[in-house]
Amino acid sequence: MGPVLHGRPLPLEPAGSIEINGAARLLETDEGGAVFLYGMATWCFEPGDLVGRRLAAVQLVETRSATPSQVADAFGVDFETIRRWRLAWREKGVEGLVPQKRGAKGPSKLTEEVRSEIARLHGEGLGLRAIARAVSLDPSTVRRGLPLASPSPAPEQEAVLEPLARPERRDAERALARVGLLRGAEPVICEGASLLFAGALLVLPALCATGLLEAFESVFSLGRAAFYSTRALVLALVFCLVVGEARAEGLTRLDPVDLGRLLGLDRAPEVKTMRARMEELAGLSRSDQLFARLAEVHLETHEASCGLFYVDGHVRAYHGTARLPKAHVARARLAMAAEVDTSITDERGDGVLCWTAEPGQSLTGELERAAREIRALVGEQARPTIVFDRGGYSPRLFAELVEADFHILTYRKAPLPTEPRSAFSAHELTDDLGRSQAYLLADRRVRLPYRKAKRRRLFSCRQVTRLDEHTKHQTQILTTHEDL
Repeated sequence: MGPVLHGRPLPLEPAGSIEINGAARLLETDEGGAVFLYGMATWCFEPGDLVGRRLAAVQLVETRSATPSQVADAFGVDFETIRRWRLAWREKGVEGLVPQKRGAKGPSKLTEEVRSEIARLHGEGLGLRAIARAVSLDPSTVRRGLPLASPSPAPEQEAVLEPLARPERRDAERALARVGLLRGAEPVICEGASLLFAGALLVLPALCATGLLEAFESVFSLGRAAFYSTRALVLALVFCLVVGEARAEGLTRLDPVDLGRLLGLDRAPEVKTMRARMEELAGLSRSDQLFARLAEVHLETHEASCGLFYVDGHVRAYHGTARLPKAHVARARLAMAAEVDTSITDERGDGVLCWTAEPGQSLTGELERAAREIRALVGEQARPTIVFDRGGYSPRLFAELVEADFHILTYRKAPLPTEPRSAFSAHELTDDLGRSQAYLLADRRVRLPYRKAKRRRLFSCRQVTRLDEHTKHQTQILTTHEDL
């Protein structure tokens, strides 16, 4: 629908975070801080890390993710401070953000020789002022050079973490799983000074927000003994994808020990194990239940974004041996054997449901199923809006959707009667990103003919036409909504 509709860009808002603008948020706790950009942790810094905090503020402005004023308000500094940080960063890089040492800029007067003399005079019983006169220094400087009355005990040496530490073997638990006494090994965290792929753990908050792991466990619970639980299998595939391997074969190119650390196990499953377990889960034919459960979680979490649903088809080229109807593949710019996935998203574009359409099925036919799926999710009392493109144009379908208590929003299909220039008036809109949009719109009622039970009928709805002043092109939108 172009710029007429906009959704909020942030899918996640960390609890306790400060809003910088519509795209960015700042979260600071006792454990450190992080900047989230469109819901993703983009920059982070440790507690007391002034350089990291300043760098995060500078990067927000340099990448045009926020204005200097917005960053200054969120980070608790003034506009001039942000300007100085940016200037220092451009001149010296990260080194320019290091806080400058306060106090005297010259060399210290407390040289080793002076400290030795102060210690000697102090041992002879001279007072502070007498020592200051003897070494020609200020008493406050002499005080800093005095030896401590008693040396403080040396702190206990901290345990040094081993780089790339190997997890402990879990042979006993594997044996229990083989005899049917273990249903999924519990994760045990392996600590190390530096661990490969540790950054992949940043995907865990997103998995928690979508409820993917809980949905898999509830839908595909086999109830049989195995060393790798369903949760471990799903996490292994997710981590494999995050580090750049999009298929199960990618497990052969990754060290199983490195991936096992992320799972809390001694090693990740091998390809043959993963294939066997995935084939077992696929044999249950519960993928529709999985998507339905994920859709329920999405609606529970983003209830305000689920009054409007986009329905569309996505064409994928098919290279198998089955005889499938041809479809236009936009990427290849030709018609070829293809599969079509029908997807439903909310008003922000986040996925709600997806399924593979029957071969040769049109979007008009898929809208009927989409309406049933949406109704099952939102309940009988709601009246959501279904948005689709010209592929679903059918006045008869429009009437059926309205009878089923849905609103519709779509384009009108050619041939299109044009509106006279006098019918258009100027309208302004401030979108969710704070940008001002101007439109030339014409608004009127239309009646679209269709046939049902061999009788000619008319579907009445509202038509909003947008005029492009430069090209004189008119875009006509049909809707049952009464608000603009």
